[in-house]
Amino acid sequence: MAERPLLVNELCHALAVETGSMDIDRGKIPSIETILGCCLGLVTVDRETATVRLIHATLQEYFRAHPDLFHRPHVTIAEVCLTYLNFQPVRKLSTAYTSAPPTFPLVGYASCCWGMHARKELTVYIKTLALGILLQFPEHIAANLFILNERGIWGCGRSSAGFTGLHYAASFGLHELVMGMLIMTNYKPAERDPWGRTPLIWAAKNGHGAFLKVLFDLSGVDPNLADWCGYTPLSLAARYGNEGAMEVLLAQPDLEPDLSDLYKQTPLSWAAEKGHEGVVKTLLNRADVNPNSPDWRGRTPLSWAAEKGREGVVKLFLDQPAVNPNCGDVVNRTPLIRAANFGHERVVGLLLNHPDVDPNFADNDRQTPLLWAAATGQEGVVTVLLSRTDINPNLPDSDNQTPISWAAEKGHEGVVKLLLGHPDVDPNSVDNDGQTPLSWAAASGHEGVVRILSTRADVNPYPLDNSGRGPLSLAYRRGHTKVVEILLAWLQASQQIPRAPFDSPRSRPSAPHELMPGI
Repeated sequence: MAERPLLVNELCHALAVETGSMDIDRGKIPSIETILGCCLGLVTVDRETATVRLIHATLQEYFRAHPDLFHRPHVTIAEVCLTYLNFQPVRKLSTAYTSAPPTFPLVGYASCCWGMHARKELTVYIKTLALGILLQFPEHIAANLFILNERGIWGCGRSSAGFTGLHYAASFGLHELVMGMLIMTNYKPAERDPWGRTPLIWAAKNGHGAFLKVLFDLSGVDPNLADWCGYTPLSLAARYGNEGAMEVLLAQPDLEPDLSDLYKQTPLSWAAEKGHEGVVKTLLNRADVNPNSPDWRGRTPLSWAAEKGREGVVKLFLDQPAVNPNCGDVVNRTPLIRAANFGHERVVGLLLNHPDVDPNFADNDRQTPLLWAAATGQEGVVTVLLSRTDINPNLPDSDNQTPISWAAEKGHEGVVKLLLGHPDVDPNSVDNDGQTPLSWAAASGHEGVVRILSTRADVNPYPLDNSGRGPLSLAYRRGHTKVVEILLAWLQASQQIPRAPFDSPRSRPSAPHELMPGI
């Protein structure tokens, strides 16, 4: 029932806690051997992590499927954690600790997890114990350990200054404690923590609609107040897909639903990126939400949904007449280009079915969706794009590299085969450096691609680039021995190299440059 595996010393201390006591009786702390002996072989210690676990995963599944085996387990765990945090020696611990001190190892788990257990069943006694801790925030060690646990999410420093008990209660949705804290302290509902987040923001981020309602019943709570990164309560609720919290926030008459953060992402943009279809649908139905709002890089909500492969969200956007499906970002990459680059073939198919989407639209570097898919080896996307009768498979980028040239350079054999299967593909396309797909494959040492190209009668086996070097020269200079052998055999078969030197070991040249110019 614990929220994470307990360390050996955490479990030992937890079993020694007596509710109502003011300190732990160290004489009653059991050894791990005693605990294991009482568990009839059902529990063991994981030596790698020093945590205690059940002997088999099926036992854990059984306990989860039969919660009635234990009498109010979350009440018991919450009472143990809060009793531990209320111990007088613990209350005197410095907030400078960055982890649980060895003398009180359960402090870390208790600080970060008691609220999870209390939220599942909150008794009058738990409320009393909780207020004893929360009213000491931010001077209690639990405040700083909780902040450090959340640092990976928010990226803040180590200080717990400003992180009050109200912030903690909001993070777990313990709305029953709000009025008690406001009456007994001078806490303010809009007070900021180290990230600039208010209790309202914490409750919205974690989806606690009931807590939001309690806060909005208080006067002077601004639903649009953002943290230091510009995240509003609605932005975080949308980002984490908390539809219940969204409903409460959107019901506020002074809410501004289209406010953007420091990176110009709106709540709709975050919901689209994360794939929260319910949130996206709700926001798209509002007249005061711009479905095409660009962020600082010009990325629209549809662009984010396409890049992340959020098929359901993309459908919702494409059903909106006001949505621009061809909108490019600051480098003119459209949603189709984003989806093609990351291999989301179903999203590519949806976008191609829209009458306004141009399959040959190129970005600022003249790179088309097909070129991006070819360069990144997205065979499924290449197949979808090549099925279009209006696709141009030879459109080059700003360096005149075509899709097949990019696929050859990167060694994507499957893509090369697909492109060669298109009747309009030019297998000898020349870029600004005079290099062809064969030149790129040879220079990069991609044996498979060289073999594929060597089977084509329409492929020039010895094109010279702007420096007068052919594929054989490029492969030889870069030490790609296997490619050199393939090319020599091909050139010999095509009678571009005299056959005699290969008939006798004595007459075999020591290096390709003895046979051909440009090496």
